[in-house]
Amino acid sequence: MPKKGPKKKSKKSVRRRSWNPEEYASKMAPIVARMVGLDILGLSDEQMEALLKDILIQIIGDRVTKPKPETLVNAIRRGQDKIYSIIASRLLDSMDPSSITPDQFEFILSYIGPFVIEYIDKLIDISKRLDPSRIDEIRHLWELAWSQRNGGPIGTCPRCGFKAVGPDGTCIVCGYVLSDKELKNSVDFEVKLNSFIQEASCEDLKRILNNPILYVNDYSVTITRTSPWDVEIHLNKDELEKVRTEYVKRCEKRRRETLAIQKSEDEIIKEIISKL
Repeated sequence: MPKKGPKKKSKKSVRRRSWNPEEYASKMAPIVARMVGLDILGLSDEQMEALLKDILIQIIGDRVTKPKPETLVNAIRRGQDKIYSIIASRLLDSMDPSSITPDQFEFILSYIGPFVIEYIDKLIDISKRLDPSRIDEIRHLWELAWSQRNGGPIGTCPRCGFKAVGPDGTCIVCGYVLSDKELKNSVDFEVKLNSFIQEASCEDLKRILNNPILYVNDYSVTITRTSPWDVEIHLNKDELEKVRTEYVKRCEKRRRETLAIQKSEDEIIKEIISKL
């Protein structure tokens, strides 16, 4: 009986996509937008397509079969915060601030997230036109966005109220240049200085007396800059006197005590030598 040869493996057919994902995304954009409730923005189908098309293309990825609208909707809902944040920023990019409606503004404030930093000027302009009371909310969003970055403005601007004072004493939101007094008030310098003086070493206190400059961050003052956002403060006469008083009180006394101990030790040594 002849031996049977090895069975030939059947080649699996490779399924290829027979549809255009870009065309499908364009078609689905207005449909999906209505399904997730974005029709509240009052945009045309063309505008919805511009906002959502590339997002849908990314969701589709390398799928061979067309995803159902429900599949696209579920994917958007899973990443809603990030996706809506992108949509909010695109609204601000694509529309004139004077044409933003109250519903659109509400959506933008709800989802703008970290993009608030880039669009702060537009958001303030829209708020002034539609609802000035929302400025406080924008200030909160601004501070929250900066808190998620590695460093940010230290002081609060006395003119616009945003925590937006840069290292040079200029507000990065409204452009106001703070006076020395305003700058110190904005970064709570007096309280931080008093705390620093109590904790500083004698060496640091002496260094300040020789070079009366300190750097302020969110929590304290330091002798050297620890961040590009640290605000440089030049001590006035009263502040320098506080440092000098603490130095004399704590460090000069210690130095005198040290000298007294050394003198006493010298006398003891001399006495021992004289008895030899």
